Amino acid sequence: MCIRDRSNGEEDLEELLIKGMGDDEEENVSLMQDLPNIMLLFLLYLIQYITRAFFCETIPLYLMEKKIAPTDLAILSAILYPLSLKFIFAPLTDVFYSKSFGRKKSYVIPTQFILSILLIILSWKIEDLIEEQRVVMIAVIGFLTITCIAVQDIALDSWLVVLVHPRNYKYGTSVAYVADILGHLIGFNMLIHFADVNFCNKYIYSEPHLSLIHISEPTRLLSISYAVFCLKKK
Repeated sequence: MCIRDRSNGEEDLEELLIKGMGDDEEENVSLMQDLPNIMLLFLLYLIQYITRAFFCETIPLYLMEKKIAPTDLAILSAILYPLSLKFIFAPLTDVFYSKSFGRKKSYVIPTQFILSILLIILSWKIEDLIEEQRVVMIAVIGFLTITCIAVQDIALDSWLVVLVHPRNYKYGTSVAYVADILGHLIGFNMLIHFADVNFCNKYIYSEPHLSLIHISEPTRLLSISYAVFCLKKK
């Protein structure tokens, strides 16, 4: 899939938007020309929203089944704090960046790499951490993960302006909303049901069997996804 990246022209982007583009050029840019870039953004949004749903909803639900204390739930809520600090991260992404990577790639690629490392480590320990109710350790890993997702989300929102022609902005912004819904569906609803033995035995298997997936498996898949996208964008 060929991705048309206009990141080398980021420095002149604001000037282009101010001057505007000619009508002839806008007419020549179709949705199909920007479709590879829009699909790339959709997939990046999707895996980050799946990860967010996994940490913010699925893991707390598993811990609640273990009858953890309310104070532990309060500690776990710290995972969400980075999402409320995006207004602080946003100006920094425009000031500090690598010119060789470009403004947005300077944050998208490193966060993808860090998320891949965090999730592959978590995949080895997640079941033990939940079973032993090690809430602080889960909260620390979750906080770092959601921080990376918050920074990447800012970069992706800005990268949309670079990757997609102004005429197709409406499609680019729509994919984030769709990815959010699908990410919640996959990272929470589907995962909870397919990891439940009773649900799988009732609706999937004809004979008693184990659950379709284990909670550690989605973290491995997400880690591989982040690594693949990281290498792809390099």
